[in-house]
Amino acid sequence: MKSERPPSSSSFLINVLGGLCYLLSIPLCLYFDPKAGILTLCLIGLAAGTLPIVLCELFFLKVHKREASGVNDKPIPDRARASVKLIGYYASIALLMILYSIVPEYTYDEFYHTGFLMLLILAVVFIIGGWLYIPWFDSLMRDPYDAYWHLGSFLLLRKGADRKKILDHLKSLLLRAYFLPVMTVYFFYNTTKMIEGQEEFILEFISKVEEAPGIAIVKFILIIYLFLASMDVLFANIGYLMTFRFLDTHIRSTDPTFFGWFICIVCYFPFFELLLIKMFFYDLYNGNKWNDWLVDMPYLVVVWGVFVLLAQCLESLTTLTFGLRFSNLTYRGLITAGPFRFTKHPQYVSKIFNRFFFLMPFLSMNGLIGAVENMLMFAGVCFIYFMRARTEENHLSRYPEYVRYALWIDENGIFRAIGRWLPFVQYDAARAQKGKLL
Repeated sequence: MKSERPPSSSSFLINVLGGLCYLLSIPLCLYFDPKAGILTLCLIGLAAGTLPIVLCELFFLKVHKREASGVNDKPIPDRARASVKLIGYYASIALLMILYSIVPEYTYDEFYHTGFLMLLILAVVFIIGGWLYIPWFDSLMRDPYDAYWHLGSFLLLRKGADRKKILDHLKSLLLRAYFLPVMTVYFFYNTTKMIEGQEEFILEFISKVEEAPGIAIVKFILIIYLFLASMDVLFANIGYLMTFRFLDTHIRSTDPTFFGWFICIVCYFPFFELLLIKMFFYDLYNGNKWNDWLVDMPYLVVVWGVFVLLAQCLESLTTLTFGLRFSNLTYRGLITAGPFRFTKHPQYVSKIFNRFFFLMPFLSMNGLIGAVENMLMFAGVCFIYFMRARTEENHLSRYPEYVRYALWIDENGIFRAIGRWLPFVQYDAARAQKGKLL
């Protein structure tokens, strides 16, 4: 008798509803207000994608009644305890603001400026909302002495503050501090290109002449690609913002290893551009893209363009599957729906396919030698994502439900045949729980 797939913390269909509401929100907003600014569209789109998921999870999935949320049936208010928590909560926000103000990267790099305008508005919402949410939810908690209480107690020089809980909280805070500006900027960028700069975006990827036979098809594919990429970073933003125990979206744990953090963060701005591309993958990422190679072949550009879109679609759908729970380096509940029905790591599989079809590493202006070099560089990119998958497995394997899921995928996943031919890629619970990568 075959084992059953463990249930998912997040509903794929509910998350698709949130994605559709986001896609509808932009044209509706522009219909009623054609002069709406990009910041307004970003905030409305973020709300349109988030609210349907929150409401559906509360009313249909009853996430607030799950054991992990730790909610009591009857509230037991404690003003003194809630006041200590508020100190910890606002101290956390203050730490974020201090970090953003003193790190030169955030102060001087124009890349972040538009994103911080959006984050500033969201910060006001969280500052005001926290004053209401913290005391209310504190009265509902079975174990109300959470990280905010311990941080507040520490700042008040009281006894009983658990330094391990404070350290874990600061780690999760640092994680969101790093990823939120990056994802917000990408979301702002993609929204700007969708509304105001489609032609400019397209020209960034087209180096051939405008009269090339396949240019219209390439333009259309790039516009769809842009919408899918925007959907991807939308759900990344939602995940980093919506960390609430009441919604069962809180962070259970963060990756405890330095290598796990390093191999993840190095894949994002600015480290990927400034470190990996410049030092190792420059020729791969700065050579011709698929549209450059195929723009004079209209039939082939359609076929290959479909693969490009499918790869980006899979990457976007994978992020969408997390719903409110997307976050690197954390465990926020088991995800087994959507693309996770077929493989443990659809996000990394899709990223590899996306880069393969978009970059076409088997071609080079430097002939066969250049193509071999590009393929070696592409293999290096694949190895990085393989290491990310392994560090993720090691972290999540401390949870029995993930071990059951990983073993189920080994039996039922679409890559199970590869695992039989290449045993080292199969999941090994004993190896993962010992923290070994290979």
